Parts: sequence; C-alpha cells; structure tokens
Amino acid sequence: MLGGLKNGNISHIPFDADKSNRSTYANILEKTSTQSRVIVVCAPSTVLRDILLTADDLGMLSDGEYVFFNVDLFSTDSKLVQPWISETATSEENEKAKHAFKAVLTISAFSNTNEGFDNFRRKVENVSKNFLNNSQEILVNSFVANFFDALMVYGKSLAEIVGNGRLKSGITGNRITELIWNQTHRGVMGNLSIDSNGDSKTDFSLLDFNSEK
Repeated sequence: MLGGLKNGNISHIPFDADKSNRSTYANILEKTSTQSRVIVVCAPSTVLRDILLTADDLGMLSDGEYVFFNVDLFSTDSKLVQPWISETATSEENEKAKHAFKAVLTISAFSNTNEGFDNFRRKVENVSKNFLNNSQEILVNSFVANFFDALMVYGKSLAEIVGNGRLKSGITGNRITELIWNQTHRGVMGNLSIDSNGDSKTDFSLLDFNSEK
C-alpha cells in the first residue's frame, strides 16, 4: 500500500513525488507485488498516471490480480474527467494511459452543490483573489470546508471555556473535546455531527473509468 500506517495487514511505502520517476515507481511496485494485491495510492493525478503506466509495463494490470484505489485530494474536477491525458505525451502514450486507468477506482471528495458550500467557495475565492492577490485558480472542495469547520468548532469551544471565566490552567484538551464530541455543530455544508468517539460522517464519491468520456 502506498500510504497509510503499517500494521499486520497494511504495508506503507512512502515516496517523494517531486523527486520520483518511473524507475522509482517500478521499484516500489515490484516490492509491493510480493506482499499485496490491493494497492492504494494517494498522489496527484500526474503521479498516479505514471504509476499506472509503470504497473502496466510490469504486467500488473492485465489479469485483474491487482486492484488499485486512488485517494484523490489534489485534482480539479477537469483533471478527474480525463486524468490519463498529458499534454506533453504522445497520443500513443495517452491511449495506453487511458487503458491503464480502467484498473483504478478513485475515492474523491463528494461534490457538494448546496447553497452553504457555494457561498463558502465564493468567499474563499474572493479572499484569495482580492486580499492575497492570487491570480491562479484555487481548489475549494469539501476537504477545505471540513478544515474550516474544524477550526471554527475548535475556536467556538475554546471561546466558550474562556467566556466562562476559566483560568489558563483550566483550558485543557479534555475540556475542549467534551464540548466538541457527542455534539452537533453548524458547518459550511449543514449540520456537523460528531459522535462520542470524535468521529464525524463524511461523504465521498467512488469513481470508476467511463470509456465514453
């Protein structure tokens, strides 16, 4: 497995995408193939493309023996549509990459279209453009909204403790989690329910290859 924590059933092989190439991926995949049949990749779509092409060269995509999952945290919607296309590659390589992507399932942030998220997205884009002078396109998805919610929930809980006149010594992690866990909070995309274990429900999309696109 490329990513995750190591335990009895999961192997973790980290790599630096900025310093890696197909030779690196070949070494990783050869090592992975000796102990795993389910491979999870968390990397930009350009890196995933190189990994899948390398896996194809190694014969790992031909008979269904290996299953690839891609946890997508980086791509814009446009790159999710045709991630096998590279503008610098030949048409033959892009066609080969298209075939390779048939072997992968992508887990991606759920595309939320409610009014609350749309307003949040516009505000983030406005801050980026008008206050940070950023002219480049930015990605605002549910991961960004969830991070914002986490900061707001933490800040609200901390403010409640301070507002009750607690001394600095009374502000503890346990006290803050008591106000966060087993509660329902208002979030960007609606109600944010956190259970007694500190877990919240998150929506994802599971995407597979569509040969018509």
